[in-house]
Amino acid sequence: MNETEDKITVYFSDNDGEYMYREYDPYNGTMTELYRCITDPNGSRVCFNNTPGTFKYSDILKLYWNTPNANKDSFTNLDTCELTDALSVYERARNEVNIPYNAAAAAFDESINMWQVIFYTIGSSDGEVLVYLDSNGRTKLIVTDHTN
Repeated sequence: MNETEDKITVYFSDNDGEYMYREYDPYNGTMTELYRCITDPNGSRVCFNNTPGTFKYSDILKLYWNTPNANKDSFTNLDTCELTDALSVYERARNEVNIPYNAAAAAFDESINMWQVIFYTIGSSDGEVLVYLDSNGRTKLIVTDHTN
């Protein structure tokens, strides 16, 4: 029996149309949420990872700051709010997105408490929108990347 191969992916659903995938580890009896899918206010089904990855905001600034893809000052999220998990970060970041999408992925830069949420369409090469929020929910940068 192999510890990594024997993990089981479990699907959960509720009456509101939200569902999630969790991974069950029979070795230690734990359940880890992999990603969650919800119905967005615009009626679209959107899936996102509920366990944030990591990134370096300084690398993003070097890559995009002086490009026409970077929006550095025209934001919707100017007030503060509490961000408690990937869902609250996603819900806040989507205020800044005006392209169609059906997936999102969150990441966190622990060194400066900065969130990254990438919005994209699965199976499409239309690009993505990256939204960067500080730990108080204020947008600091939006990057529209059409290089995919």
